[in-house]
Amino acid sequence: MDLLVRAGRNDHTVIDHFLTPSSAGIFGASQPVDAVVADATVAVARPQLRRITSDAGVPYVIDPVTPLLQSEQPADDNWASLPFAQTEPLLITDLNEYLLDEIIEKVISFQREAGATHLIPPYLYSNKRDDPWWRANLALLHRTGAYLAAHNIDSPVIPVLAVSLRAYGPAQTWDRGLDSYLRATKDLNTESVALSWSWNDPAHSKDAMLSLLLGATSHAASVTSVVGWRSGTYGLAMAAAGAGGYETGIGSREYLHYVQLAQSKRPKPPRPDDEPRLPAYVYVSEFGRSVQRRAAKALLHDPRIAGSLVCSPENFCCLGGADSMIENWREHTVRERRRELNQLAAMPSGTAWRMHHIEQRAERAHTLAVTANEILTNASVDVRMPVDTFASLRRVAAALRSQQDRRVA
Repeated sequence: MDLLVRAGRNDHTVIDHFLTPSSAGIFGASQPVDAVVADATVAVARPQLRRITSDAGVPYVIDPVTPLLQSEQPADDNWASLPFAQTEPLLITDLNEYLLDEIIEKVISFQREAGATHLIPPYLYSNKRDDPWWRANLALLHRTGAYLAAHNIDSPVIPVLAVSLRAYGPAQTWDRGLDSYLRATKDLNTESVALSWSWNDPAHSKDAMLSLLLGATSHAASVTSVVGWRSGTYGLAMAAAGAGGYETGIGSREYLHYVQLAQSKRPKPPRPDDEPRLPAYVYVSEFGRSVQRRAAKALLHDPRIAGSLVCSPENFCCLGGADSMIENWREHTVRERRRELNQLAAMPSGTAWRMHHIEQRAERAHTLAVTANEILTNASVDVRMPVDTFASLRRVAAALRSQQDRRVA
């Protein structure tokens, strides 16, 4: 199972560390990172990622994040300055075959010139089933296939399906939605299809949305090779459902809602000259997500819960315990996510065994979250673990496991 790490602007040093052969450590001859993903703006700001990945022989994927074409961008924004970008929102009424081909050429050329080994066709976000953006996505796939063939470009391709989970997750929509997209990727030299399911507040989702997430992922995985995209929060669960791995940021960027992304990029009035602060998050394996450093300190130093959350010496990750987790949070995140995927991959193939593992993890997380929230409240830290969400994940995983058991029987 593959771990694709999305490198931020300040992650190049730790990426270099992990892709140095001597740093593989307990992972033997293989690196803990199976591929490096960079937003197009990061690829420009950190050109050394091209050298680092090339020297290590690791795939380098550049995400053009083209759904930003659908919204207005500040004139001084880094993304708006890219050769395929623009500040004005792209109107669906402006799209024609000539404009689509122009976008494809600029996006593919940018990725190749920046050193990408795997190509992402331009993609757009569809918030409503069968809306014009959806139809434009299918056209982009077909026309990208024609462009690559005409220019004898045989690089592996990773199409990104960026859609509303609520609109495209239900089983009754698959034939005209999810399945039609997967069929369209057959025109390309597709290595895997990246499933970028988007919905409000994924970290606090309940049964209905988690059922859509894992059910649709399981179905897509039965059709072709897929990976979770922007899915650090539920990446392990998606892998248990059949995905071949998942992509996530280090500590942050563990999920993405495209509507919120567009809103966050709109032009804003100048702010007071506050010093920008780079966030630090600590990945907590028992909860399957990262928390703010302040919250991590409160939890990892409290004797009521620390024993369950601090890295075990058997994992060879944080030999300094809680302090190592907090100070070396980037390295810790990558190692722990790699360990979790290795543990899942070692289980018998099939959804039932692996979903049982997710069920057990969610049950432990639910119990620990109750205590964690008491600790955070007493420490006056404004962070809470989603107790109900862990209970929902346990129930959904149990239901999917039962379904698989019945199929086998």
